[in-house]
Amino acid sequence: MRGPPTGADRPVSGNRPTARRDANGARLQMRALELSLPTRQTTVTAMKVWTVDGNATHLAELSRIVADVEWVSAPLTAAYSTAAPNPAQRAKDKLMALGSLLGPTVAEACDVTTVEGKSLQLELDSENDKRFCRWFRQTPAILIVSVAYTQPGNDIMVSTATTPGFIAEKPAGSAHHGWERLFVLEGDGRTLAQQLDAGEAVGPRVDLYAHVVGELNRLAQAQR
Repeated sequence: MRGPPTGADRPVSGNRPTARRDANGARLQMRALELSLPTRQTTVTAMKVWTVDGNATHLAELSRIVADVEWVSAPLTAAYSTAAPNPAQRAKDKLMALGSLLGPTVAEACDVTTVEGKSLQLELDSENDKRFCRWFRQTPAILIVSVAYTQPGNDIMVSTATTPGFIAEKPAGSAHHGWERLFVLEGDGRTLAQQLDAGEAVGPRVDLYAHVVGELNRLAQAQR
């Protein structure tokens, strides 16, 4: 006859597995609670930069180039005009015409020249863009973009970028573009306007605006 069951073969009480499951469940529930606790996040406010006479398309292009900046349009008065022959002076004139500044502000002006440096602006002004392309198509040219910029309380500075290309066979791209509809970058058969319409960050503005924003940040740091 067998004696009383030992600890090795004594039946386990039905309560223990339940208790063990409850304990595991409690631990899992505690873990889930820990994971659901909110984490502390650091909010970085994007620098706001006003751009003189910037339309929605231009602001979108700048946002693709420098994404951590909030670009805001600063409209000019209807009376503004400039006869400055070069884009650097035109950009500066636009910024000066704005008057009071709300914060860091930029103004842009463009031109296209022959490789010898002759501006084609007068030829474009005297012809419509289709006739201009017929006269100058495939002509090697240089696109010039100048940006004047400043922080309130600082002098106006100007940076300029150039890129080689040629005049297009015919205008192409959205109508709100200017020289970009008539200019083809080297190495691409599309006009610069067509590339911008496709959402590509290309052309002289890419490095130029990255530099300008860096300088605006430097000026802001110096004022603190």
